[in-house]
Amino acid sequence: MDDLAYLADNEKDKINNTYCSIDEDGMYYRMVDDYLIIGGNDTDTGCRCINNFKEQFPSDFIDVGIAEENAVAIAGGLSAFNKVPCVFIYSTFMQRAYDQIVHDVARTNQHVIFCIDRAGIVEGDGDTHQGIFDLSFLTPIPNMQIFAPSSNEMAVKMIRKAHDMSGPVVIRYPKYLPNANEEVNIDSWNILHPISDINIVTYGSDVLPLKELLNEKNVGLIDAHTIKPLDYECLEKIKNSKKIIIYEQVNNIGSLSTLIENYFVSSKIEIISMSIKNSYLCTGSVEELKNLTHISYQDLMDDGSGSLKEKEAILGLNILESSVDFNKENLTEEDKQDMIYYCKQ
Repeated sequence: MDDLAYLADNEKDKINNTYCSIDEDGMYYRMVDDYLIIGGNDTDTGCRCINNFKEQFPSDFIDVGIAEENAVAIAGGLSAFNKVPCVFIYSTFMQRAYDQIVHDVARTNQHVIFCIDRAGIVEGDGDTHQGIFDLSFLTPIPNMQIFAPSSNEMAVKMIRKAHDMSGPVVIRYPKYLPNANEEVNIDSWNILHPISDINIVTYGSDVLPLKELLNEKNVGLIDAHTIKPLDYECLEKIKNSKKIIIYEQVNNIGSLSTLIENYFVSSKIEIISMSIKNSYLCTGSVEELKNLTHISYQDLMDDGSGSLKEKEAILGLNILESSVDFNKENLTEEDKQDMIYYCKQ
């Protein structure tokens, strides 16, 4: 019997292009003799692939509620007995299981797949659900391998690949993930626009919008879908860049920016980290919070120089300036004050 059996339902192009719609994009997976473990809020997401698994293989489905520590400890134990558990937990709640990740999984190099939902800036779920810290606490852990798909198609391939790998594997994905509608590569970083003097390195849900935005512009664009380990061959290809901009929706400490900066530590390349400074986020839309934290696509044009005109000349782009709308109905007065406080920092 194959390790993975797939059931395609051919229901594509659903309204919500989220990771949880992978099943609807043609993939429903059954890990034979393996387990699906749910922690945190994932049982409340309405995720079809999770619900289908639960209905068809109830004996292999373990719901620990909000006991994330138990989820990871159980997964480590199952892996020790040659199972390959797949653990679904929100990014913001992974912190609760940090001790178990380090000692019960990574230290003994157990083969556990972590599917981390709500990675990056999250809208509509509240202040505490912002998934901006998982890279900061996962990248330093030995044996940890980290994927960040830029499309549903890429996420499907990563789950399949993760099952055949060894050691702990993280697949982190945002609340909304688009369809690429084309074949995708996950064996090495994808150079989506040719290497140039200025190169942008990013991953996740920003890849496809930036690919379109930078179309026919003299700016390199790289989809760094594998955050750990780094793609050193690709980094060597951009070592002669004048400027490298790493664009990401996470806390800047311990991010991909940190890893790339360490790699080029003795180089004279100008490296710019466009990520969230060491702070918490309030509630808001992705666009609002990007503007608030100065990582909007407009800020990418400015790249922190404060000279929009000069940057427009460099990139040859023209994006309308936007700002946080404090009159949004979904913002409470407390949210507005938080945003004003952040802007003053």
